[in-house]
Parts: sequence; structure tokens; C-alpha cells
Amino acid sequence: MTMPIQFDQNQYIKTLTDAGLPPEQAAAHATALAAALSQPVATETDMAVQRAELRALLDEMEVRLEERLLAKLTVLLEEMLDRKLKELEERLEARLEAKLEAKLEAKLEAKLEAKLNAKLRPIYGMGAVIIIMLTITMTKLFL
Repeated sequence: MTMPIQFDQNQYIKTLTDAGLPPEQAAAHATALAAALSQPVATETDMAVQRAELRALLDEMEVRLEERLLAKLTVLLEEMLDRKLKELEERLEARLEAKLEAKLEAKLEAKLEAKLNAKLRPIYGMGAVIIIMLTITMTKLFL
């Protein structure tokens, strides 16, 4: 609730004229001051209501701001986690690929060596027989 300030215009004119101001000027001052003071003035209750309304508005704005910040932070964190996860996946994939490649290469090498040895064994045997025969022949020739 607002209340105008109580103002006694006649008393004000008397105070001004007693101080030496001409009556016309004192009346003009009194009229101007009465007009200014007739405007409503906020009481303590009005101020308390305004403060409560402002506090409620600020609280609401704070909640909305926190919600917006939380939403933005959530998006940023998700993007950051996605990037980190992708980076980790790529590193893990590279490691696994390197290990798998090394294991496959070792297995293939072992299998190829075993097959090659199996196929060359008869040839080695024939080579040994040929060497023995040559040795016998050479021995007979030179002895």
C-alpha cells in the first residue's frame, strides 16, 4: 500500500513568508512542493513485498540459469567422453590388431616351416643317399 506524505501547505507558506519570501513566491513554492509530495510513497510493507517479489524472481532466474548451465555442461561432457572413448577404442583396436597380427604371423610361419620341412625331408634323404654314393664312388676311384 502506498501513502502520500502529509503536507500542510498553509503552514509552509507562513514559514516562508516569515523568513522574508514574498507571499506569491511562497505560495508558488508551496504549490510545487504539495504536487511533488502528493505522489504515492512506498511504505516498509511495500518495500518488503517488492523485495520478496525480486527475491522470488532472482531465485527463479537462478534455477533457470543453473538448468541451462547443467544442460550445456552435460552436452560438453558427453562430447568430451565420446571423443575420449573413440580415442581409447582406436588405441585398443591398434593394440589388438598388432598383437593379433604378430600371433597370426608366428602361427603361419610355424605351419609353413613344418610343411616345408615335411616336403623337404624326402629330398634331404635323397641328398644324403647321393652324397654317400658319391663318397663311395670317389673312394673307389681314388683308392
